[in-house]
Amino acid sequence: YTNIDGAISQGVEATVSGKSERLADIVDVNASVTYTYNYAKRLDDTHDANVNMGKKFEGTPEHTIIADLRFDFVTKTTLNLFGNYTINQIMYAMKSQPQTTDPEEYSTRYFKAVKLHNPLMLNVKLSQNIMENFDVYVMCKNVFDDYNADPFNPGPGRMFYIGGSARL
Repeated sequence: YTNIDGAISQGVEATVSGKSERLADIVDVNASVTYTYNYAKRLDDTHDANVNMGKKFEGTPEHTIIADLRFDFVTKTTLNLFGNYTINQIMYAMKSQPQTTDPEEYSTRYFKAVKLHNPLMLNVKLSQNIMENFDVYVMCKNVFDDYNADPFNPGPGRMFYIGGSARL
């Protein structure tokens, strides 16, 4: 970030994970959930600083939850459900049009914080190991995309992938 005197960015992160091996003698299950709390703000207390839209940082969620659930079958097939959920994220929007001769053209006087929706991004990946060193997969990212996106942060949309990898 530019044109600020400084910033505070600190947080706490906690992860819980577990593994169950050979459930019903056909699948290993790995699961993890991570929670992150992030406190971030600008340390610019001058009222006439240019390009200072507000005290918070855009696109920095206050809370983030990340989850991963993986099923590894004895057939060397893997099903992976993973995603994240962000909470309390803002963007700045102009509340009034600045005058072109105004020295504080992009100051807090012209911007207001707009709270973004709290998106849940869920992804699904199915992969198959072939001949020990090769994998093929199909994946859908952002399964729950409703195409009713936040106008300030539209998100990536639903995407489909088909691919492979080789270990040499």
